[in-house]
Amino acid sequence: LYTYTPEGAFYIMVDISKTGMESEKFCIDLLKHKKVAVSPGDTFGEVSSKFIRIAFCTDTDTLVRGTTLLCEYVNDVAASRA
Repeated sequence: LYTYTPEGAFYIMVDISKTGMESEKFCIDLLKHKKVAVSPGDTFGEVSSKFIRIAFCTDTDTLVRGTTLLCEYVNDVAASRA
């Protein structure tokens, strides 16, 4: 398990390249299927097209619930690609 504690900001960029999706489509589908909103990384340029940005500006319970749903969605995408 890899963990990272951001220093000085309340955002984190998450690599979604293993899903095979561009970040904008990933974000739209995540919102549609799991009701979780994140920002597409390609907003910050081509180099970030395989990343999403998560904001940590809410309470811990909401972050845990959103992260759980995000992980479920990634697993769903991985299963559909297999």
